Amino acid sequence: MLYNSGEKMKYTINEITPHEMRCGVGACPSIYEAQSEEGLKVYLIIGKKINPSKVGLGELEKRIGLDEVLIEVSRVLIDNKGK
Repeated sequence: MLYNSGEKMKYTINEITPHEMRCGVGACPSIYEAQSEEGLKVYLIIGKKINPSKVGLGELEKRIGLDEVLIEVSRVLIDNKGK
C-alpha cells in the first residue's frame, strides 16, 4: 500500500527493472508498473533523492510541487525497462 495525502492507496505492482540491474538484497534503484484500485496506471520508481538547489538545476527547482521529490536513476533503468 502507498499513501497519498494521508490516505492509503492500494496498487497492484509488477517489477520491470531490467534483469541485469535487479538486486536480491538491499536497496537498489528499481522501476515498477502499477495500477491503483481506481484504475490509474503509473510507474513507481525507487532512486536517489536529489536536492535541486544543491546541484544547480535552477528553474527545475520551481517545478517540484510540495508533495513531489526529484529522484535520480540510471537512464538504463528506464530505457531498458521490462527487458
